[in-house]
Amino acid sequence: MEKKGGDNMFQVEEIVEEVTEVQQEVTKRPLGELLLEGAYIIQQDLDFALEHQQYSNEQLGEILIRMGAVTREDIDTLLGVQGNFFTFE
Repeated sequence: MEKKGGDNMFQVEEIVEEVTEVQQEVTKRPLGELLLEGAYIIQQDLDFALEHQQYSNEQLGEILIRMGAVTREDIDTLLGVQGNFFTFE
């Protein structure tokens, strides 16, 4: 039985397309939403941080870290998932 290379290439292209679509969905979602969905924080933490953010120049992740709601590693992980490959240091 002979394998057809074209069939494998088609499957790889389909997988790459699906992964790209998922990545695009994730990158469009706000960090707070990802934190809630991943059970890193609760709604009250997000509400407080968003309210504080209106009166400061801080990013949401910085506020949540200072609050003790998440760790730097948590934020770095989710920023990586979003495609923002910088970290807080």
